[in-house]
Amino acid sequence: MYPFLKPGDRIVVKIAQQNSLQIGDIIVAPSGKDRFLVHRLIKILPPDRCILKGDSLLNPDPEPIKLSDISGKVIAILRRNRFIPVDAGFRSRMKHIYAFLSIKGLTIGALRLRAKNLLLALFPSDTSNNYMEYWKFCVAALCGLLPEPLPELDQAKVLEISLTEGVAGVLYESLKEKDFHGSLLALLEKPYRTSAVLNLMNISALEGLEKALIDADFEVLTLKGASLLGSVYSRAGVRPMNDIDLMVRPEHLNKFINILYTLGFKKDADIAHYFQKDRVSIDLHINALNTDRISSRSRLFPSGMGPIWDNSVPWRDGFHRLRRPDDIDNILLLCQHFMKHSFSRLIWLKDIFELIRDRGDDFMTRLYERADQLSQGQCLCYTLYLLDRLFAFKPIRGSMPEKVANRLNRIERGILGARIRGQSIERTGPALAVFCIHGMMNRFRFLWETIFPKKEVFKEEFMDFYGGKRILFYPSRFLQTVRLLIRQSSLIILALIKGS
Repeated sequence: MYPFLKPGDRIVVKIAQQNSLQIGDIIVAPSGKDRFLVHRLIKILPPDRCILKGDSLLNPDPEPIKLSDISGKVIAILRRNRFIPVDAGFRSRMKHIYAFLSIKGLTIGALRLRAKNLLLALFPSDTSNNYMEYWKFCVAALCGLLPEPLPELDQAKVLEISLTEGVAGVLYESLKEKDFHGSLLALLEKPYRTSAVLNLMNISALEGLEKALIDADFEVLTLKGASLLGSVYSRAGVRPMNDIDLMVRPEHLNKFINILYTLGFKKDADIAHYFQKDRVSIDLHINALNTDRISSRSRLFPSGMGPIWDNSVPWRDGFHRLRRPDDIDNILLLCQHFMKHSFSRLIWLKDIFELIRDRGDDFMTRLYERADQLSQGQCLCYTLYLLDRLFAFKPIRGSMPEKVANRLNRIERGILGARIRGQSIERTGPALAVFCIHGMMNRFRFLWETIFPKKEVFKEEFMDFYGGKRILFYPSRFLQTVRLLIRQSSLIILALIKGS
């Protein structure tokens, strides 16, 4: 019935006599056990039957229903703080027209559905026919809901997708818990053991940093995967990590770099904030959003890192100088990181899921309050939407404040909906980040600096590719952006039309 009825609407229903029903009335009728259907009455069939149809559907309901089976008709809609009468006034006078448009498939919802079907034909999904099956299999592993018996899947394809999404270790653990034995488990064991070895080395390096930081008398914050080792992920092989992300206060940056040198780390020749020792790599930050590289990102986290430092907790029991964000702040930082990378890897959603699952109403309330306090409500809502749709994390929808639930507009729902369907939404993170920034000029600066980064970023990431010539970089960057818009044109148009 969208858009006549919208998500979150409540309806006022009145028991109606059969002889009082008219074409165009919105009818409430039973549809299975403890379920009801709310559709428009489009035709009355003598002696006592009628045909119903949803406004946003192309075809009427397949079977007529008896007038005596109708539970009632909608007389008003409660939408937020508005009371909208349906059985009186303008909408009552228009109901015959609504019914006519519905029959002809000319309602807004039906036209959007027609346009969507047309666009899907013109711009077919870039996912293969079998991709969604593998995608759903990996999602089920993250939720602990692998089907029994396991479906017959191309094992090499499962391995490829699980590695791309960073969930090979999670899938391995899920299969082990089910006492599964087979070649797929053997394929997944290698990346699991590789992650375990690297993470044990990372943990050893962090323990060494703690001892050095005690003598230096200042604190360092672990971020992303490093903040979850030993707490959220008790087994080292589950969560792959390419490097250790650490954040230090700006005034302690040089001191900490000297500590790294003392411990045998060497600075990367090309990336100033990257340090390596043997197989351990450290990515050093002074801001979790790297505002030193793209200054306009500061508008995505306007409160700065001060509140994160203030609420930080020891990395593990017995640690004092090596710390991590507390769980609520960590969720908000991980949401920003997830959005920055266009929600591109399932392991990052798994990180947030593990921090938020099995939490009570008090935790969720504090999370919402903290998100509003730090201006993170919009970004948090993106992740909650994905958790709800992908992981069926229903307590979120039941307890989410209305002001958060209503924050997603049509474009946002459309882009996230594509990711839910397993499609690539490459480089759409900045597009969604724009909705998290207040002020048109601030949004423009953010997009400009993201597309055309400053000289220092160019030197670190693009100079070798462009032979050190920035004059070649900017035209190429512009053309890349245009090409991306063309490639994602179907996603953008569908987002505008469907938005779900």
